[in-house]
Amino acid sequence: MTKREFEILNYLKAHPMATQDEIAQAFCVARSTISAHISNLQSKGYIAGRGYIFNRDYVVCAGTSNVDVSAFASAPLAMHNKNPNAVVKMSAGGVARNICENLSRQGINTKMLTNVGSDGNGRFLIKASRQAGIDMDHVQVVKGAASCTYISLHQPNGDLALGVTDMHLSQLLTRAYFQSKRPVIEGARFLVLSPCLPKESLDYLLHIEGVPCFVDVVSSEYVPKVQPLLGRLHTLKANEFEIQALTGIELRGEKDLEKSARWVLEHGVQQVFITLGERGAYAQNQKGQKVRMPAPSVAHIASTDGAGDAFSAAIIYGALNQFSLTHTVAYAQSAAALTLQCDSAINPALCAEKILEFQGGQS
Repeated sequence: MTKREFEILNYLKAHPMATQDEIAQAFCVARSTISAHISNLQSKGYIAGRGYIFNRDYVVCAGTSNVDVSAFASAPLAMHNKNPNAVVKMSAGGVARNICENLSRQGINTKMLTNVGSDGNGRFLIKASRQAGIDMDHVQVVKGAASCTYISLHQPNGDLALGVTDMHLSQLLTRAYFQSKRPVIEGARFLVLSPCLPKESLDYLLHIEGVPCFVDVVSSEYVPKVQPLLGRLHTLKANEFEIQALTGIELRGEKDLEKSARWVLEHGVQQVFITLGERGAYAQNQKGQKVRMPAPSVAHIASTDGAGDAFSAAIIYGALNQFSLTHTVAYAQSAAALTLQCDSAINPALCAEKILEFQGGQS
């Protein structure tokens, strides 16, 4: 989606019955220009019919939502000892939920399929997510249960030193729950799945026809779950450690990146993205296109939390807006770089315009 299409789409959401003449007047351009933009939005699947009905204009993210408690040390962490003067922050988190919020901040309508406990943390998660623009109307609230929690310790430079999770509640995201939400899922333009979902639920979701699916491997421990499902995925994203665990191919050089990506594509995935931290990223698709791109320059890294989730959301944004593979990688790396500069897992200032602006400044 271009910047002007993004602006027109938001205008139409606020004024769904506006005529093309009225839209042209609002943007101080010719009616023929507006007509061309609207035609593009229709061909890309954002709007349909009279009155600019929004057609399949949302992404569904299915997975855990958890409260993130992050501690940032003021000096190098000393194990088996107290570490005074740390800064502790609490925020809404969870890989699928973070991807959902990042997409929402880029102007994409999002719906979250998840569960929370009937505790204060659950209420916090729903409220914070709604404030970020996520549709939380389909969330399952489990009475008497504690919400999922992620606790992380960070070195002064923002690097993660240790993370622990309590994700027991995610095991209650059952096939029956997702069956009850099937009409919502079938209407989505893209489905984001967390590999921490129960295997039965993942299998069910990946067999819903007509909705392309995205999975971020997240951790090598989920490889046994992800591997049998590759043939049902549209897009896979993994870091260098996860891709090695998935393919069994050791990454000793650049040629191994291509070899690993080809292995994934041969198992049915349409496109694969491999993140390499400060060394950039690699991507390949079924069309034979290959992209190897260095990481953009980041003046100050506040935290490494959330950069991968921003990258994932940007991949999906690129797919929705028919970006080329090269454009998608550049856009995703810019989104991750902007998130690295923020001390929380999601940069509250993130939006498509800022990502494109950062991307342009790197060229």
